[in-house]
This record gives sequence, C-alpha cells and structure tokens, in this order.
Amino acid sequence: MGSFVWGAALVLALVALGVVQSAAGANTCDDLHLLAGSTVFVLASGGSTSASKDATRTEPVDLVTAMAIAVDCATASQPLTLALHVGTYSLSSALVLASHTTLDGGYTYAGAGMWSKSNSAATVLHRTGASYTINAPDQGAYIAVEAVSKTDWRLQDLTVVTDDAPATSGFRGVSSYGLYIRNSIDYQIVRCSIVPGAASSGKAGDAGLAQMAATTMAAFPDTAAMAAKEAKVAGAEV
Repeated sequence: MGSFVWGAALVLALVALGVVQSAAGANTCDDLHLLAGSTVFVLASGGSTSASKDATRTEPVDLVTAMAIAVDCATASQPLTLALHVGTYSLSSALVLASHTTLDGGYTYAGAGMWSKSNSAATVLHRTGASYTINAPDQGAYIAVEAVSKTDWRLQDLTVVTDDAPATSGFRGVSSYGLYIRNSIDYQIVRCSIVPGAASSGKAGDAGLAQMAATTMAAFPDTAAMAAKEAKVAGAEV
C-alpha cells in the first residue's frame, strides 16, 4: 500500500478549513482565530474552562471565562468577539473589559452549534452584591462594567444595570456607575442601555454656625454668660 505525505500547504489549508487543529489537542489562541472565526460563544450558565478555546460554538463558556480568553487571545491584529446569549448575567464585581474585544448581545442557541442573532430579547449585565471599590480617598464606586486604560473595545446590543449602591460609613458615599471609563481610547458603545442605580447617602455635613454656637454655649455656660453680659454692656454704651 502506498503512503501519502502531507505537504505544508495542505496542512495549512486544512487548518483554515477546520479539518485539523494547529497542533493535536492544542486549543491555542491560533486555533480560536483560525477555526472559530475569532468568536467566543457565551452562556450565563456556560462552562468555566478555557481549555477548548475553539470549541465554544458547541460548548459555550460563562462570561468570566470568556473574558479570560479575551485577555489571553485578543490582539490589535486579531481582535475577538464575545457572542453573548440573551438573558441576564449577574455580576458580583465589576466586569473588567479587555482591549481589542467586542461584547455583542442578542444571540440565541438552537443546539448542535447553531447560533443566531436577534434583538427581540435583551442581554443584560446586572451588577449586584455589596462589594465596591475605592477610586479616590474616601470615595466609593459601585461599578457594573469597567474600562480603565483599555483600547479598541466595543459594547453592542447590551443592557447594563446596577443595583442601588450599598450604604457605607466613614466615607463620602458610594457612587453608582453602569459603565466606568478612564484613560481609554478607540471604543464604541452601540445600541446599549446603561441604567445605573442610586448612589448611597453621602457623609454627614459639618454643623452649621447656629448649631455650633448652641453647642458651645451648652458646653461652656460660663463663657456663654460672659458673652451675654458683654453684649448688654456694649448695647448700653451705644
């Protein structure tokens, strides 16, 4: 029986067509870009392993895992799209965006690797829980989605919601951010609804002058009496 030798060009062609992986069982970022069209498919109840980066069409991952894949694999020359199934994704802490990454909502999954895009149902990122960050001295921030020093990212067909910011003490209060952006460039926000909750109460203000005077007189009655006497004398002289 004759033998068949695979040429390099044939191997590359088969990789591009999805017939073989770039390396047996590698599931690398190259596989994700070559075999899966640079797309990661996401379910709120998806898997939590990023081992099969090129297999999420049939084995979708959760949002945390998808973001981890984006951090690993998204580049300026090979950006990624995270295709989010419709439904609600609960966030117990801020969702930190990755550069060169699109989060695109409105997808549905019919099974057997069949995904479709529709805007008839919402894809919601919902910030819940009591944790918050400190972004400045004595100032808390309750954030749903965060982009700090990120570039070339896009949010599309998403609803971003936060609960009301948690109460606190000893601070100036906690602000609520549906989307917190700082030092970021080349980004797009398309067909998104951003609905932050209410901020917490701020720090109590200082006492007014009248209250301070009353407090002083109550604490130092002799001083208060002397002040009254001096006022009376001054009035008589006038």
